[in-house]
Amino acid sequence: MGDFFVKITEYDKCTGCAACYSVCPEKCISMKENQEGFLYPEVNEDLCIKCGMCRKTCPVNRAHFKELSDMPETYLSRSRNESIRRCSASGGVFTQIAKNFLSEGNSIVYGCVYGENFEVCHAAVSDTDNVEKLSRSKYVQSRIGDIYKDVRQKLLEGKRVLFSGTACQIYGLHSFLGKEYDALYCIDVVCYGVPSPKVYFKYLRWVSEKNGQIDKVVMRDKQIYKKFYRACYAIDLKNGKKYMKLTADDPFALSFFRNLSIRRSCYECHFKTVHRISDITIGDCWFSENLSELEDVDGVTLTIVHSEKGKQLMESGNIESVTVNSEKAIKANGGKIYSCAVKNPERDEFFRDIECMEFDDVVKKYLKPDKSVRMWLTNVLKNNGLIPQFLIDRKQEKEFRRRISQTIPKESFGRMEL
Repeated sequence: MGDFFVKITEYDKCTGCAACYSVCPEKCISMKENQEGFLYPEVNEDLCIKCGMCRKTCPVNRAHFKELSDMPETYLSRSRNESIRRCSASGGVFTQIAKNFLSEGNSIVYGCVYGENFEVCHAAVSDTDNVEKLSRSKYVQSRIGDIYKDVRQKLLEGKRVLFSGTACQIYGLHSFLGKEYDALYCIDVVCYGVPSPKVYFKYLRWVSEKNGQIDKVVMRDKQIYKKFYRACYAIDLKNGKKYMKLTADDPFALSFFRNLSIRRSCYECHFKTVHRISDITIGDCWFSENLSELEDVDGVTLTIVHSEKGKQLMESGNIESVTVNSEKAIKANGGKIYSCAVKNPERDEFFRDIECMEFDDVVKKYLKPDKSVRMWLTNVLKNNGLIPQFLIDRKQEKEFRRRISQTIPKESFGRMEL
């Protein structure tokens, strides 16, 4: 294959959004796993007619930065339904919006689900009873498949469509559609990076071999205490038992948060901007008490509204919201909205080893939890309510002040436009 066919965009910048695959008129592009387990476009030279649609549609090629001086409207939000909050990654805002959206009729919602053999992929939901399938964070790059084409077909049929995904997937969808649709609503999730499906499946096999056959995977299982909650990686087993680890102890979580298993493009993400072409951006908010009087007991969602359609979604019912200072809230998120993950110097070696080493050995080499005595003691005391609240508040205030002292880079203070 010549350079024309192979280089749709630079390899390290390709997000795997599948816009090029979806737009190809000859269906000569397929999404193939590379050695690290990520999907990249591969072009069949014999079928290609050199129309250039793949290059023109690629959002990395198309998008250009527009600097903006204002800030989007920002809220701390949560569903008024306690059961929705407790079964969601944060405040249940997406689940509540999706239920509201479907209840209006002639509507369909697209989002990330666990598919066959626990593969993470995009799927459509058309009734409120199945919205929970789209709930909670899934820390794996999802397979888009033919979803963009399905979205376009539903829009042409006159249906209202709500699509959720990472920013690059939202841009991929918009670029593929090539025009604006009044009936299309988009929500992007604050994304730190997308871990490798290959690492994910090796991890699941490791859990299964040690514990038993897997029945259900939950990557953001909430363990709720008196005045706070902690996120766990939880796997239900068919033998009735349960594998559960805090994110600070689980090897797959550590491969993600240590920036080892993340896609190459995530270290130089084009779409880490304050403003987005989506209607709403949602993410975690760990400092609600420092930003407002809204107490975070079982989840609060950081909600950034970018459009009038976004406001409509937020006003659709059963959502409690408090307006907050946009800049402080965005900074308090930890920079994930506007800054890229930093490549771990051991990343490439990690992927070489994951290919040829037993997962146990990979865990010992790269993914051992930080078991310092101080951290262990702090967790024990905190979980049992033995640390005075004023000490917890003081520590939180210190970290909050550190975060809001950061500066949002000029190149992120705007929006990527197509």
